[in-house]
Formats: sequence, structure tokens, C-alpha cells
Amino acid sequence: MIKKTLFFILLLYLPNTTTAQCWAKVAAGSAHTLAIKTDGTLWAWGYNAYGQLGIGNLINKNIPTQVGTDTDWKDVDASLNSMAQKTDGTLWTWGRNQYGELGNGTVNGTATDSGAPVTIPTLVNTDTDWVSFTSATYRCFAIKSNGTLWGWGKNNNSLGTNDNVSHSAPVQIGTATDWTFVDANQNYALALKSNHTLWGWGVNQNGGLSIGAAQTSTLVPTQTGNNTADWDKIAVDIVSRSKMIKVNGTAWAMGYGENGDMGNGTNNSVNNTPTQVDSDTDWRSIASGYTTLAIKNDNSLWAWGNNSSGQIGNGTTVDSNVPIQVSAGNSWSIIACGSHTLAIDSTNSLYVSGYNNYGQLGDGTTTNRITRILIDSGCNLQSKTFNEINKLELAPNPATKIAILQYNLSNNTLLNITITNNLGQGLFSEKINGTAGANSVTLNVENYAAGIYYVTLTASNQKETIKLIKQ
Repeated sequence: MIKKTLFFILLLYLPNTTTAQCWAKVAAGSAHTLAIKTDGTLWAWGYNAYGQLGIGNLINKNIPTQVGTDTDWKDVDASLNSMAQKTDGTLWTWGRNQYGELGNGTVNGTATDSGAPVTIPTLVNTDTDWVSFTSATYRCFAIKSNGTLWGWGKNNNSLGTNDNVSHSAPVQIGTATDWTFVDANQNYALALKSNHTLWGWGVNQNGGLSIGAAQTSTLVPTQTGNNTADWDKIAVDIVSRSKMIKVNGTAWAMGYGENGDMGNGTNNSVNNTPTQVDSDTDWRSIASGYTTLAIKNDNSLWAWGNNSSGQIGNGTTVDSNVPIQVSAGNSWSIIACGSHTLAIDSTNSLYVSGYNNYGQLGDGTTTNRITRILIDSGCNLQSKTFNEINKLELAPNPATKIAILQYNLSNNTLLNITITNNLGQGLFSEKINGTAGANSVTLNVENYAAGIYYVTLTASNQKETIKLIKQ
């Protein structure tokens, strides 16, 4: 066995690679997170009082926790409940089912009693032609491949079915066959048609629908967005904020704006008409929660709105009523917002910030984060150099002075050992020669501050990463 001791010097550098590279999809509920890894497994963490984590119990989790063992998950969405799609096109739901919002034909509660939660993913029906879906508080919506729109759950003027009848199974909304995308919250829904027109229904909370007077209801899908045919993307928050992108790349907002959520320099509580955020024409994607995240065509990440718990992730708790760039680098690809914010970069690494009272950030704590931090995924990438994926071991862990890294190699090879912190910043990099068979390296971490670090071993352009806890 080859043994080597490395004394780490805390020098900040930009690493060649980033740890925790395996997240493909992510969704933010009001206080929980759902995510899919690149291997098709489903993970959840955060608030779980209604079984919305899908792990078979009602225990909150502050680290990513696998949901079942299936490896064919394709997409996810979350609100108070959870919703996901498999690669075969089927839809699955779990969590609270007080009004039939899970869509499986059952109702678990009454108007005054939420009833027994559904704690594992449950099939909505056997249909396999769903193409777009959204989980809203107390209800869900989905679109089929034939362009038809469907909804189920609580109907307080909000299902779009021209009545107030709740449904525990999918019911078609109107007869149109040109719907392409839908998003919704506890008050209203917005949807796009193939001709780029914008439609809405439900309660016009704070002007978030821009249909009629604020707080009034619309029972059927009604065209909104100034009745123009140039809308490309939509994002609806939990209560009353709507964000849109036009085909020309401009960003727009309507609804609640007291914390700068319109992004146009104002702080008005009611905004009942679509309002342009700024003059930029390079917005590509957008997500709306208590805060707004958006990505530009150059893959840079921007944010504005409520920052009371650090959701913006810029190291402060100061709201911003204009877009500001956050998290340096132009490699961002997927974003989601709830009471917290989530962002995946081009290496499939997940970064989070904001409210964390139930562990929804997944960093092992319930401490709010005002700076975006890297979330440990437990991802060990396959490598032909390593004999087996999970052979990399680190002990003792947690460590106070030293930790011994053990691993097997199938052949002699040059290795690179790096350590990064929870912000993804590289703290150390060292090249060593590895020999076939069992190897060990003693890491001297005595001078490290208490916290979470990531030790990465790279060989032949492949790598394995393990979390190190320093006490």
C-alpha cells in the first residue's frame, strides 16, 4: 500500500472541475426541493409535514434523500405538494390530497381536515402522453401531446372549468388543442398557446393575471398579456407574481411588487398590466418565487426582488428592484425559486441560497444562506481507472486534525487531489503518482475552519468526490 501525507495550504484558486456533478433537473416547492440526477434517480429534501418528500414518512430532511429506487424519472415540479414525470410519459404525484389535488381519483381530507398524506409517488392515471405539467397549491394542471389542457384539485374559481366544482381526477379545460405550456399558483394559472398568445384564469391576485380588476375572478381561460402574440416563456410564483419573456428576449412582470419583484425600479404592491423589466433583449429563461432568477443568452445568472433571507445569493439581505448579476461565471442552465433559490450550472452542479428553516437548501443545516453554496450530491462518477465507484473512502469523518483517504487503482496513473469548499471555491490542488492496488493519503486538515469540504480524486479525466466534515 502506498501512503502519503499532504499538508494543505489554504490558497484560493479556480479549480479545473467542480464537485457534485450530477443534477439534471430541480424544482422548488414552498419549503422543499425535488431534484433528478443524471442517472434518473429522484431526490428530495426540506419540509415534509404532508409527505411531499415522497420518502414514506413525514420527517423533514436537510440533506438530499433518495425517493424510492426507480431510475426512470424525467422531470419534476413542486408547490405544497410534489409532481414528477417518468420517461414513459406517466405523471406521478404525492403529498397533501385534501381536495383531490393528487389527481388519482381520491380525496384524503375535508374542507377542515387535510387528511392522511400520500407519502410515496402515486400514479395519476395510465396516460402516457403528457408533455407539460405544473403543481400548484391545492391543484395541478397538465398538457397532453395533442395540445389539450387538463386540471384537477380544488376549484375556488381557479381550475378554468367555468364552475366551482373540485375534481379528484384530470378534467379537460375547454376544447382548445393548441396549448404548449402552463404554470400556476394557489390563486391563478397562466398558459401559452402555440401562436405565442398568453392566457390566464383564476383570481387576479395583486394583478398577477392582468385580467379585469385586481382580486376579481376569471372562470375560463382568457387572453391576457396585452392580447399580443409574442410571448415565449412564463413563470408563476407561489401566490401572486408572474414573470414572462417575449420572443424578442425582453423580460416582463405583473402582480405583487412591494419588494422590487417587477424588476423595473419600482416597489408597487399591485401591478395589473404587463410591465417591462428593463431594456435588455437577451433574456433566455426565468423562474419566479419569493425572488426572481433569470438567465441570459450568455448563460449569466441574474436576480431581483425579495432578499430577506438571502434568496438573491449576493451576500446581503437587501432587496433589489432591478436585475443584478449574481454568482460569477457564465455557465448557468437550470433555475428554480420557492422560499429559496436553486441553480444548476453546465457541469450539473447544484448551488442554493435563501430560506432554510426546514432544510430545503439541503446543506445539512437549517441555517439561511445569503451566499450561494454548492450542495453535496454524493455523486461518484464512473471511471475506468477506479476498480469500483464507491471504493473511495475517508476516515475519520468528521475529522479534527487528519483524515485518511483510501482508494483502489486498477493501474499506475497520475492523480490530482483537490479540495473545495461549499461555495465551490478551490482551496488546494496537488498531483501525486498512484500505483495499482490499494492506496492511501493522509490529509492534514488541522488548519481548516469547521465546515463542509469536498475532496476530489481525478485520474484519466475521470473523478470521484467525497464530502469531508471538519470539526
